[in-house]
Amino acid sequence: MRRVFASPVIQWLASLMLSAVIVLIAVLAFLSFVDHAYIQRNPIAATEEDLGYGLVMVFSLIASAVVALPAWGLLAWRIRRAIERKVA
Repeated sequence: MRRVFASPVIQWLASLMLSAVIVLIAVLAFLSFVDHAYIQRNPIAATEEDLGYGLVMVFSLIASAVVALPAWGLLAWRIRRAIERKVA
């Protein structure tokens, strides 16, 4: 198994996939928190076609993407460094 991870390409691919899963779970948790908070504050409007709900979710997605993309790159780099140290 160590020979498979000896390649830098495999190390980058593995770290990108693992960090993508971690960041995606964090973004989905954040969006579900925002969704739940909005529905608690506006229970009737959230069940209908509500422009406010759509805007809250779109802006929350944009905000989480602004944070998630650099975090994904940093996490991928850190995981790759950890894999590189384990293999060497």
